[in-house]
Amino acid sequence: DLWGMEIGGRFNQHSMYGNNFTYHVNPYLYVRQQGKLFANYYSSFKAPSLYQLYSPYGNQDLNAERGQTFEIGYEQRIGQFYTRLVGFQQNVQEGIVFQSMDVEPYGRYENISKQKTKGLEFETRYVWKGFCAEVGYTYLDGNMQQRLNGKDTTYSSLIRRPRHQGSLRLNQTISKKWSSSFYVQYVGNRKDYYYDDASFQTKEVALSSYLWTEIQTSYALSSQWRIQLLWKNVLNQVPQELYGYSGQPTNLQVSLLGRF
Repeated sequence: DLWGMEIGGRFNQHSMYGNNFTYHVNPYLYVRQQGKLFANYYSSFKAPSLYQLYSPYGNQDLNAERGQTFEIGYEQRIGQFYTRLVGFQQNVQEGIVFQSMDVEPYGRYENISKQKTKGLEFETRYVWKGFCAEVGYTYLDGNMQQRLNGKDTTYSSLIRRPRHQGSLRLNQTISKKWSSSFYVQYVGNRKDYYYDDASFQTKEVALSSYLWTEIQTSYALSSQWRIQLLWKNVLNQVPQELYGYSGQPTNLQVSLLGRF
């Protein structure tokens, strides 16, 4: 076949947050030998959580968050090489956000947020005999709009998410019993927000970039037993995914795996 299309849909009905119909459309076209041009368009929704509905700050009139995502990409396989490039954009309406109030309970969840995120994903893989190398890169950009104190406010939606992120994985089968791999991931600078008790305000803080590295090796002792060694955070970086919480330091794991 030179082209094709996949179409699907789902209808959800709920007594509190109403009716939601989601669907996806996926056309694709083979443009050359082992080359494929494709697109995806799909809608989604996220129901309010029980806490957002029934906690002291809950709001039983909340609507579900609604989203639409569009992707277009191309993938190509040439011999031992495989490459894939995808561009995407995601829009979210009626995002649920905690809204501060001047009276008790001094806060309530409301549907007041709009979010737009766009990006680019690239990955390539090379396989030759017992060796495999994989490279990946992701670029993100986005903004969020909220109405606070009667004013529209726009700021970056990349909370705890880096604008640039890349990875490299190398796998080598040394023998029938022994294999090893090396993995490194670059996570760029990110923004996070925290509530400052002293000023009673939400403040922005920068999270530094870091390199996450892993070395893994596995050896089959027999047809039933295998020993595995995993060394995480080889460079002993200080990753911070969430402000105020430290990441995992360098550590070594040794496992004995059996199959019966």
